[in-house]
Amino acid sequence: MGLQITIEANKKSVQFLDAEFDLEEGSFKPFLKPGDKPVYVNARSNHPPAILRNIPKSINRRLSALSSDVDKFKSVSPIYQEALNKAGYNFQLEFNPPPPTSENSPPKRCRKRQEFWFNPPFSTNVESKIGQAFFQVVEKHFGEGSNNPLKKIFNKRTIKLSYRTTPNFKAIISSHNKRLLGGRNPDLPCNCKKKNRVCPLDGQCWKKNIIYGATFTPSQGQIETYVGLTSTTFKKRYGNHLKSFNLALTSIGYYWITPS
Repeated sequence: MGLQITIEANKKSVQFLDAEFDLEEGSFKPFLKPGDKPVYVNARSNHPPAILRNIPKSINRRLSALSSDVDKFKSVSPIYQEALNKAGYNFQLEFNPPPPTSENSPPKRCRKRQEFWFNPPFSTNVESKIGQAFFQVVEKHFGEGSNNPLKKIFNKRTIKLSYRTTPNFKAIISSHNKRLLGGRNPDLPCNCKKKNRVCPLDGQCWKKNIIYGATFTPSQGQIETYVGLTSTTFKKRYGNHLKSFNLALTSIGYYWITPS
């Protein structure tokens, strides 16, 4: 493939991922490839307010964590500050290093609570307080004063809410075009790559609109036969069958009867 391993010696500075290390001074700072300019989501975009509030804060935390001192922070922060100003954020980047961690400190106890998430789409055109109304319904039907037997499972401590962004026009058009134009050519060979398993239809698993049959042997009893019809590709229907039936794969044999 043309890949090579290069060894360089006596270097005074090295770059690793998004950090640059000065081997002589023992310092480090954020690294940005030459010619790259950071671009951030506009502050007036149709995103949840919590996301827009945390964008500049997360940038400040990242730059502070990747800077060994305030001088290194100031040497790279102007380009990020300019990008934030162009995006409409009224936020001033300041060096705020994370607190040092002690190796002798005991690990924090992480209790894994069973949580259920409700992710409604967010839009600035909607004036209704969806989250507030949702938790009012939860409190009404699963609150402390209710007799619902499920209130120990569904309550304000186990149900969380987080808004999600809606797809923009570019994503909608791209998804539509991909659905219409991105279909696989049925004349191409199949891509059954799992070891020790051959294609169920001898390379014809991408065929559409076919009648197919399957023979399988239950744990007890004689051989059973199943005949089905699919308008999608057989490969997609085959995957749905594997999710539906809890059978050993070696006991199932598919065969292609005829195209419809």
